[in-house]
Amino acid sequence: MRVAAVLWLAAAICYVLLVPPVKVASPANASAYFSEAEIARIEGAAPYRNASFYCAAARTAVTLLLLLGSAFWFGRRIQKLTSDSNLRSFLLFFTIVYWLLFIVRLPIDYADGVVLESQWGFLRMGGGEWFWHRLKSSLVSFCGGLVVVTLVGLFMLHIKRWWLPTAAVSVVFSFVVAFFAPLVIAPLFARFRPLKDEKLATRLLSIAKKAHIHTDRVLVCDASSRYTHTNAYFSGIFSTRRIVLYDTLLENHPSDEVEVVVAHEAGHARHHHILKGLLLGAIVLFAFWATVAALVGWLTKKGVISVQEPRVLAFVALCAIALSLLVAPLENYLSRRCEAQADLEALRLTNNPNAFIRAEKRLALHNLSALNPNGLRYLWFATHPTPLERIGMAEAFKAGKIH
Repeated sequence: MRVAAVLWLAAAICYVLLVPPVKVASPANASAYFSEAEIARIEGAAPYRNASFYCAAARTAVTLLLLLGSAFWFGRRIQKLTSDSNLRSFLLFFTIVYWLLFIVRLPIDYADGVVLESQWGFLRMGGGEWFWHRLKSSLVSFCGGLVVVTLVGLFMLHIKRWWLPTAAVSVVFSFVVAFFAPLVIAPLFARFRPLKDEKLATRLLSIAKKAHIHTDRVLVCDASSRYTHTNAYFSGIFSTRRIVLYDTLLENHPSDEVEVVVAHEAGHARHHHILKGLLLGAIVLFAFWATVAALVGWLTKKGVISVQEPRVLAFVALCAIALSLLVAPLENYLSRRCEAQADLEALRLTNNPNAFIRAEKRLALHNLSALNPNGLRYLWFATHPTPLERIGMAEAFKAGKIH
């Protein structure tokens, strides 16, 4: 456990060093930018946001209960189906539990992804197409899981300090996925095309160049075929870095607003947020696996579970979810600071705070984002500053208070 403690201390130090110096701005006055009708519309969408939150909470609770049972209760019965303690039994156990989770969570996912999104006018695809996308996503994750379980199972069965190679493989796997996801995984779920508007493309590439991002095109995703939500994102590392715009963003925002959105994504790239997150994640993974190994060793002495038993996989997954819930406030705090840094970079690159404010207002209205989420929900689940905090950043920039 000493090794785990040292690794967690290293992760904490790395975390502090990676927190951007840019703070989340104080929120702007809502009435200065939103009319009474617009505020009423956003506040009236509280049932939508609450229902989405409850679905996420239910999904997490169901997952925890099923993993708990798989590790300590009915997992013994599942384990009997897998015969001896060998790699084949590990893979079979993983397959059974994985698809059992898929089936049990499917009604919640359907309620969230189809029923709720349809009721609020966001969904554009049918239930059958949604299910195909959900199944395809699960199949991709399952194939990746098989690779990981194969290696982890071999380490657990044949190496005394199994957590060391397991942690190393986990780190390598996270980098490989981050590198190849834009090339291999993303095209499975959406179609991408170069931006056709040459004038806008030239301006966007100019912004990327100012941010020292080497890319020769901006891609557009066909998000409108599935949902009406507007967004943009940055993905990939090294040579696979790319900026992607939802076609809904182009449909609903004028070019100067698109520019500040792209500049925000360029800000993430300029400050290497994905790479920094992967490096922090690498230390966390080593600390996590060292902690799990210590817990499994303790449970083995108590005769509760053994590293040679396939159901140890469910225990590992249980620990992973518990850890993610515990560190969520810290992770989200870091995420909000990174988003604030990207916002400031967008303002610097475009020098257009008015367009930034209009873009944030339009995004909030279109996506029905909460202007002032409550304290606990903000602490535990908010990965981005609120729309009013982001507008507050633009206000401070416009007034010359930040540069």
